[in-house]
Amino acid sequence: MNIHIDASPAAIAAGCRTWPEHQQAAWIAAHDVRNEFDDLLSDGAGRSWKPVTRYTVARVYTRLLAIADAEDLSPELSPATVRALIGDAQMRGCRLSTIVGYVWALFRVGRVIAPDDDFSWLAAAGRRLQTEAERHTPRKSATLKQVSAEEVWALGIGTMTDCLSAPQPHTVWSWRCVQTYRDGLYLALGIVVPERRRALAALRCPAIDLEAAMVRFAAVDRKTATAADYPLPPALLPFLSTWIHDILPAHGAQDDTFWIGKRGRPAGAPALYAAMRKMTAQKLSVSLSPHRLRDLAATFAVERIPEIPIAAQSVLDHRSADMTRRYQRTASQILAGRRYQAAID
Repeated sequence: MNIHIDASPAAIAAGCRTWPEHQQAAWIAAHDVRNEFDDLLSDGAGRSWKPVTRYTVARVYTRLLAIADAEDLSPELSPATVRALIGDAQMRGCRLSTIVGYVWALFRVGRVIAPDDDFSWLAAAGRRLQTEAERHTPRKSATLKQVSAEEVWALGIGTMTDCLSAPQPHTVWSWRCVQTYRDGLYLALGIVVPERRRALAALRCPAIDLEAAMVRFAAVDRKTATAADYPLPPALLPFLSTWIHDILPAHGAQDDTFWIGKRGRPAGAPALYAAMRKMTAQKLSVSLSPHRLRDLAATFAVERIPEIPIAAQSVLDHRSADMTRRYQRTASQILAGRRYQAAID
């Protein structure tokens, strides 16, 4: 996504209008594209900055000044004001990696508005925080070790089974029960049909052929810009049938919408993403995303279908630089999909 940032002198001045006057003057002069002495300015200032970088770091410093004013601190870059900004970020629940970004943004601002000052203390703080953030960043491999494809499949099927067996006080299911069933179906379908989030969220009812036990994803919805057919495991078909023929009509699903929200409105990718992470965090103690489902599927395929050399590649439909595999992809994808689902079911 391209974000347009106004880089005009007026916009640059507006971005620092709440700063002390001498800081405003230094900032505007440093980013004046007409300044023919730009290369003599402090490191990182002037024309070398992209508009989005200038805009982002200015906003961080503006926030620091607002916090300093609220806490009756001097309006400048100092250990006290930086600590106040970090404390505010922590109270807002910001990740440590985000706070690291704030610190480095402030370092860059300081080099511009006060080029003669020594900000080595701020750089040192940034390095310490960055080391700490890297130490606490969860590794993908660690997530994969904590949960398996079988566990995700069992959670999805188990969740839908519980909804079907639970006594319903009314003829039509409550929204909470529908939502729970939907989230279980999203997990079960996502682990046996490991598509990307955009493709899964764009799924429509006509794409699912229950008689043929196949699901088709349109080329327009896939990253590879090619349509893809996946086999559906027999164990999932009754749950899909109940969803399509019973639950969706009863809750006013619009058009051919497959994933619904409250009152039958289409559920977007962000809502499904959040629901999936919430359910897996509660039930599996690991917050999983659709991309992590793809990782789990690939790992499972490599472990359980070793006789198909490109099983993981076929299951995930990754493109390969080896053009001799082009004609193997479709057949191998279907074969690997069937073997994968037979093993997981």
